[in-house]
Amino acid sequence: MDQPGGTAARSQAASPDTAVPAAGPATRKPVSRSDRVPWLAWVIAAVFVAVELAVSGRYGFLQDELYFIVAGHHLAFGYVDQPPLAPLLTRITGLLGVSPTAVRIIPALAGGAIVIMTARLAALFGAGRFGRVLAALVTACAPVLLGAVHIGNTTPLDLLAWTAILLCVSTALLRHRPRWWLAAGVVAGVGLEADNLVVLLLICLTLGLLASAQRAVLWTRWPWLGAGIAAVIWAPNLIWQATHGWPQLAMSAALHQENTSPADYAGALPAQLLYLGLLVAPLVVAGFVVLWRTPELRFIAITATLVVVYVLAWIPGKVYYADGTAPAVLAAGALAAERWIARARRPRVRR
Repeated sequence: MDQPGGTAARSQAASPDTAVPAAGPATRKPVSRSDRVPWLAWVIAAVFVAVELAVSGRYGFLQDELYFIVAGHHLAFGYVDQPPLAPLLTRITGLLGVSPTAVRIIPALAGGAIVIMTARLAALFGAGRFGRVLAALVTACAPVLLGAVHIGNTTPLDLLAWTAILLCVSTALLRHRPRWWLAAGVVAGVGLEADNLVVLLLICLTLGLLASAQRAVLWTRWPWLGAGIAAVIWAPNLIWQATHGWPQLAMSAALHQENTSPADYAGALPAQLLYLGLLVAPLVVAGFVVLWRTPELRFIAITATLVVVYVLAWIPGKVYYADGTAPAVLAAGALAAERWIARARRPRVRR
């Protein structure tokens, strides 16, 4: 029988006391009970941030960055094409001077945080030290992250919000800590003040929960309290949009019209693999398999699939929008790699 915080019986992916499986229960090796991120993953994240900042001043401003610098001097609860958080943060970093490096400090830090969160997701899924470090490494090397957090626009904040929401929800469900739904609500609300695309994740996440073994949690108060917190935080921007004729709906329609050529549809799926990195494509596939085959994690697989299907169908020219769920998929792929290595290293018994 399902409990409010998740399933009644914790599987390997749902329990901190579980192990990295080899072939069967008798051959499993226990891993740490802690979900702690290994120090090596922190080093990877620090190097990632340092490299991003070291090269951030080697070329000038991009158009979006100039837009946010100007918008930051005209602070409001909303803009025609953006929520208010990115201009506000650009105004704050402007205290260090108006330069490409200053504008790109927060995006670089966001990228480092995503690397750490991916390692933590791997821990929640049941990975040991190797799997957690591998998850951090492949995320830090993903082309989409390397490029996205090198620009001072809404994309780094969007990726950070998506990763943090999935981390909070996974902690609430897999560790039976329902108060993490409140943290998810705070993150979602702040994320919505950075990019309205967070709505897509929330819709797909709700559908993913309904279609998975975790659906019972939706009959508890915690997810809805989190949703209420998110709505309160998002309310100023919603009011601004309503009083200005919902201009972002027109922007969404324009994006759809400009990014739905035959070439966009033909190149969308290959582009998705390129953004994540061709070398880690096997990990991406393995991660989806792990997520789909593990009942406690299937809600993530359904969520990620729905997001990708929506983006491919609505705005294939912006396929990198679908990469917000990539850290969770890469974390599951790192777990799969750890399992495969455990099997390969297990001594064969001769009969």
